[in-house]
Amino acid sequence: MEVASVTSNSSGPIILASDFPIFRDSLKTYLKQETDIEIVGCANTEQEVIPLLQSLQPKLVVLDLNLEWEALCALLHQIHTTSSVRSLVMSDGLDSGRVTQLILHGAHGVVPSRTTRELLTKSIHTVLAGGFWVSRATVTDFVQLIRESASGMRVKITDAKIEPADIAPGSAQIKSDAEVA
Repeated sequence: MEVASVTSNSSGPIILASDFPIFRDSLKTYLKQETDIEIVGCANTEQEVIPLLQSLQPKLVVLDLNLEWEALCALLHQIHTTSSVRSLVMSDGLDSGRVTQLILHGAHGVVPSRTTRELLTKSIHTVLAGGFWVSRATVTDFVQLIRESASGMRVKITDAKIEPADIAPGSAQIKSDAEVA
């Protein structure tokens, strides 16, 4: 585990979590060239991530850990529920369904490990600015999922009627057409 001090004027302190030392060191060297990104710590294992987040309180953690699927989802969930830090997952070969699951577990972006320097920098800046970073194919799947969810909600809402409840004054009870008839 490697720790650096956080300066108050750093606009984008981040932690790198990678179990590939050569990749982590190369990424750290590259990102040091960005004036608005400060690497404040590096985690070598998943066990080091949460303590670093709690002690350094970065804006972003970049995860490039070789974990089993369930362990990665659990780590993202733990990050999401124990801190306000944003997370960017670096991983290759994930289909849109898996990317969607990572987002639902708390990731703010997923970028291929084999991406270009420019796209990695852009993804980091996007996530630091409060946005999400996913592939175009994943965006298409998200839109489809939202449309399906919205369509299902419209059907449920239009099939329901609001009736006064006998339980408490001023409250209402929603009943379906079948219950009213």
